[in-house]
Amino acid sequence: MNYRDYSDKEMEESSTSDVCYICHEEASADRPFLPQGEQCACRGSNVIHDACFDDVLRAGHQICSLCRQRWAFLPSEKKRTYTLHGRSYSETWYERDRLRHGPFRCLADGRLHINAAYRDGVLDGWMYVYSLKTGLLDRAVFYEDGRKNYTGFHYSKGRLLCNTRYYKGVRHGESLYYRKDGSYGRLLTYYYGSLLRN
Repeated sequence: MNYRDYSDKEMEESSTSDVCYICHEEASADRPFLPQGEQCACRGSNVIHDACFDDVLRAGHQICSLCRQRWAFLPSEKKRTYTLHGRSYSETWYERDRLRHGPFRCLADGRLHINAAYRDGVLDGWMYVYSLKTGLLDRAVFYEDGRKNYTGFHYSKGRLLCNTRYYKGVRHGESLYYRKDGSYGRLLTYYYGSLLRN
């Protein structure tokens, strides 16, 4: 989200046209506004992009920052508990139109195991997975529209083991592997999922 201070003139101009009150940009085909209605005490006098609302949700905010009322169209919270391989799991997530949407948390035996975010049913944003044995960070991967993108960090007992670049879900670019003592180990290069000879 792009926050900045706006002059009185800019605020006056923005009040006469429909601009998102988070990013102060107009709607477009790829960035539509949420449907207006009685979503809070603002009663539709302020509009927000669907994507900006997702960012607000991902940040953990559940109230309108203008009128301080709880959003009426929040995704519904879902919970599930189950036992697998002798461990007790508890998952919490949000759904919108029957799809996971917003923050997702999975606890194993009361300790955080997975912390992620969904958008329209697919992973979107950082996913952190913690070791079931040690509770230390095991991997951190950035997803975009359900695919691994950018860099994935893989850990062993809290120490960085591998730094891998992904593009559209496949390894692409350099993957840097580290030794257990933390020193540089080996560099492998991938081209759209295929390992190149180094």
